[in-house]
Amino acid sequence: TSEPGLAAAGYAARAQDAGLSVLFNAFANNAIAPLFERYRQARPGQTVRFDLHPFGQLLQTIEVRLEPRTPEPDVFSVDGPLTASYAVRNHLLDLGPHLDWSKFTQAALDQATVRGTRFSAPFVSSSPVLFYNRAVLERSGIAPPEPDVAKRMTWEEIMENGRKITRDQPGTFGFLFEQTDRPYQIFPLIQSLRGETISPDGLSVAGRLDGAPAVRAMRFYQEMYTSGVSPPAMFDIPLAQELFGNGRVGYFVGGTFMVQLAAQRFPNLRYGVAPHPSFRDGVPVTPTGSWHIGINRRSRRVEAALDLVRWMVSDEIGRVWFDMFPYPPVQRALWQDPIFVNDPMWRIVAHEQANTAMVRPQTPGYREYEDLFRQALRDIAGGANV
Repeated sequence: TSEPGLAAAGYAARAQDAGLSVLFNAFANNAIAPLFERYRQARPGQTVRFDLHPFGQLLQTIEVRLEPRTPEPDVFSVDGPLTASYAVRNHLLDLGPHLDWSKFTQAALDQATVRGTRFSAPFVSSSPVLFYNRAVLERSGIAPPEPDVAKRMTWEEIMENGRKITRDQPGTFGFLFEQTDRPYQIFPLIQSLRGETISPDGLSVAGRLDGAPAVRAMRFYQEMYTSGVSPPAMFDIPLAQELFGNGRVGYFVGGTFMVQLAAQRFPNLRYGVAPHPSFRDGVPVTPTGSWHIGINRRSRRVEAALDLVRWMVSDEIGRVWFDMFPYPPVQRALWQDPIFVNDPMWRIVAHEQANTAMVRPQTPGYREYEDLFRQALRDIAGGANV
């Protein structure tokens, strides 16, 4: 219909009949489905329709569903850096008065907050680490890095060792980003050199992406590819994971879920874990941020939506999800678990989350920003003038 008022009324009637409408990230192998089944069991009197989509389809589906500005979906997945974009377009309910924000980590709060207002509820976070293939390093006589944040490898060492691996072992690459062309993993190159990626108001990159730190960082990034240390045109995350898992990469910056993937698909991989690199004359910076949950500000079922959101971000469900899928939790209480002291990788992640983690910039144009930046990264990796 071309009449928004009639459309909204029609959706309201449907919502009363059909229950809460939830549009959500399915995660790998539909991993979120068992969690939602737990909610159904916990709320037998609540009717909920869960519409799950893989990441590749989710963001576009959300845009299509939100564009008519109707009351559905009531609840939807919010990719952390898109919080500002949804907020300025009036798609998100102000959650400030409705949640206990003291329970969340600072990085999660940063991602949820737009100009002082909290619009999205943190669900999970992220923190890439440096994985390395023990066999590849051994064949080139390279000592493995230590799982100690005080002995963090430098990007210069990664480049030097990567060249040696690539030279000594034809068909094997020295280094690979899991997300080769995404700002998420590439921003820390700039930020380690104390560069900025956007203005504080989120509206300009002038003097920042063309500033000296960014240019230097992108020249280093380009050298990874033009020197052969990193494989050309490797812009697919599953392919990057396959390349490392199959023993063809020495060093690999990837998410914590690589541990689960290695156990399931690459049982013969001998790997170790070390802190994320930084430049020799720079500062340690690690990317963070992941999925949040938002409530449609036009929802006619706000109380039911808040009940679902509070349940999903509770400490209990955070623990269940962490046991299912190894994302860093956003609940402070969960970081008291012994695994974050006893396990080398999680000990590193705990330090990074508390000291070096930096969320992607809050800008209402993040999707456009990312699209343009990704194209620039592909061009730079291919040899274009930085």
